[in-house]
Amino acid sequence: MQRLQARDADARAARLALTSQIGDLVLASRACELSTAVLREEIGSREKTLRLTRRRLDTGFVAPIEEARAQSGLATARTTLATREEACARNINALVAASGQPRGAVQAMVAMDTRAPSVAERVSAIAPAPVVQLALPASVLAAHPAVVAAEREAAAAWSEIAVARAERLPRLDLAAALSGQWLRAAGQSLGETVWSLGPTLGGPLFDGGRGAANVDAAQARYRAADENLRLVVRSAAQDVENAMAAIASANERRRSTLDAVTAAQRVLDATQARWNVGAESLFEVEDARRQLANAQDSAIAAAHDSSRAWIALVRASGHATAATTGGALS
Repeated sequence: MQRLQARDADARAARLALTSQIGDLVLASRACELSTAVLREEIGSREKTLRLTRRRLDTGFVAPIEEARAQSGLATARTTLATREEACARNINALVAASGQPRGAVQAMVAMDTRAPSVAERVSAIAPAPVVQLALPASVLAAHPAVVAAEREAAAAWSEIAVARAERLPRLDLAAALSGQWLRAAGQSLGETVWSLGPTLGGPLFDGGRGAANVDAAQARYRAADENLRLVVRSAAQDVENAMAAIASANERRRSTLDAVTAAQRVLDATQARWNVGAESLFEVEDARRQLANAQDSAIAAAHDSSRAWIALVRASGHATAATTGGALS
């Protein structure tokens, strides 16, 4: 029975692991789509800058190196876009394989609107990790599927010690309890009946130490199961602590990166305006654009990490977390 309960806990752990994997892939797919949309907008901006640069080159306001710099930046962005689109396709393929759903259904599930005017509104499509408050550590760990499985295995190993010891005890044999002739009746007369009531009590007198070895082996298996239980508990506790630290870090980065995006956007707007009137070089514009692109990618990555850390916490706690904003998770 204990091992049946252990296998049931293993099944729950496998289901939780698969659910976590699908959740991670959905988040990765949405983050990839957001980054791709930002990169496409950057390419559009670079194409516009290249056209303006060529007009200035035709009128003699800029040197040919400015056109080459604009072409180089555009080519690099297009190369990055091709690589990112491949990554997005791989995420979809992984989701199809993990979920067993048709590709069209998977794409519809992860589809999102990337046309929001600001990065902050786009990032909101990746739901932030809720504020969580764990139950008592003992309650969380006791309900963890891996801990339950290890505890049931230890209980089964303990039971096997008793079984091995029982094998060395004398056993009552009732097969020889009755012997002779059974009582027979023939009409009104009774025949002679001989009764022999004497159950035998037998036990191993000499087994070459096999019984003792079986007991020792059962005890060794129990000690191994007990150590494995301790290891699983420590590992589960460490995973919960790591996930909590990751949530705190990602949430802080989520706020700070959005501030960085706002600042980088102001810098690019100002630099672009100065370039339009000839007060800045194209190098300064490209540098400001790279800073904005890096800030946007960092904001998307922070949002992705925040939600992914929450999924990791749910998995690490065995789905025993409780959200302060939404009550117990189901």
